[in-house]
Amino acid sequence: MVKLRNARMAATVASGPGSTVPPGDRACARGVGGPPRRPDPGASAPEEYRSGSDGHTREVSEQSAQPATPSAGPTGASDGGASTPVEDAIRARRTSLLVDSDEPVPPELVGRLLEAASWAPNHKRTWPWRFTVVTGDARARLGEAVADQAADAGMTEAKVTKLRSKYLRSATLVLVWQAVVADDEVRRREDRDAVAAAVQNLLLAATANDLGSYWATVADSLVPAVRAVADVDEHHDLVALVYLGWPTGSVPPPQRPAPNVTHLS
Repeated sequence: MVKLRNARMAATVASGPGSTVPPGDRACARGVGGPPRRPDPGASAPEEYRSGSDGHTREVSEQSAQPATPSAGPTGASDGGASTPVEDAIRARRTSLLVDSDEPVPPELVGRLLEAASWAPNHKRTWPWRFTVVTGDARARLGEAVADQAADAGMTEAKVTKLRSKYLRSATLVLVWQAVVADDEVRRREDRDAVAAAVQNLLLAATANDLGSYWATVADSLVPAVRAVADVDEHHDLVALVYLGWPTGSVPPPQRPAPNVTHLS
């Protein structure tokens, strides 16, 4: 018999008035109150979501104006074999901000996603991931804080203005942190790898529950403002800012090359 471990997960919730989900809210996912929402296949990605970083060191985006042909279809292995549900979720995941910015994601569903994230592989079992869930008015507070710091850092007025409303683009944000607990550089690298694996778990769980997601990061110069809003100290490194929401459209899969594999025997 396999004994399931208790997930060691630290999650803080930053939300504003009106952020709770009313009874009977139509936001739902598999196993959460009804059938999943379906994206509008005719919708396309707005141009602003294909553009530059705007204060982020990196915003991972797979959205493209040109359709692409994936190396393997969304439901089927490239070698013609049967595809498992896990493989289907991996191939179905998209980086997309085509989400409803107002319709809440139920807190219990967010909790399930974070619990799934905490099952990432982790050498030394240090459990380095920490999560801050940002909803409601806290999204605007985050934008104001980051924009103020950007202004102090001399960023352009256009970027500062955009940052003020940047985090209102989805109903839920998840800040994913690495808790830095040692000066050992090897352990620090391994812990960051573990947190990145936790982010992937989070994204795949979101996909399996018909949620849209987008993995973004924040420029190092602006992270202190994010820490201040999240009420965490300098021993927390920000690995990801994940947008979550109910899809309002879909994006085509990017064309991916076959994996470069060397076999030794």
